[in-house]
Amino acid sequence: MTGFDEQGSQIGALAPKFSLTNQHGQDVASFPGDGRSTMVFFYPYAFTGVCTREVRGLAERAEAFEQANCRVLAISTDTVFSLRIFDDTENLGLELLSDHWPHGRVAQLFGCFDERLGCAKRASFLMGGDNMISWQALGDLPHERDLDAHLDAARALRP
Repeated sequence: MTGFDEQGSQIGALAPKFSLTNQHGQDVASFPGDGRSTMVFFYPYAFTGVCTREVRGLAERAEAFEQANCRVLAISTDTVFSLRIFDDTENLGLELLSDHWPHGRVAQLFGCFDERLGCAKRASFLMGGDNMISWQALGDLPHERDLDAHLDAARALRP
């Protein structure tokens, strides 16, 4: 996958498979192969206002995502160590994955890496058990995404 088409959509495309390290130093694979859907949630930087509110909002909805048979992978280009402190400080309890090195590699695979800022763009992708992208949300850097729409998309995908 090389990124978005002319309309900015990747819906219907096969999502790239990847493995990243979470805030606890564990490798996490993108495709669980267990029938669950996966919400890949890119955010630019830990500890910034909008990103912190978004990730807190995901944490508040964690049980609802679980009930929708959807796991959430929150990804930034921050280091594993920064993400551990972010999780500990905010008491998030989510999978926070580091796309730090090679810097932004997974964001680049999804076509949502901002070369100028050196971080992931505010982008979300929902994949079903077949690893096909069925839904996406692209946001502007200074604005929060609609997390209830994310949850609604996960619920709609549940078999």
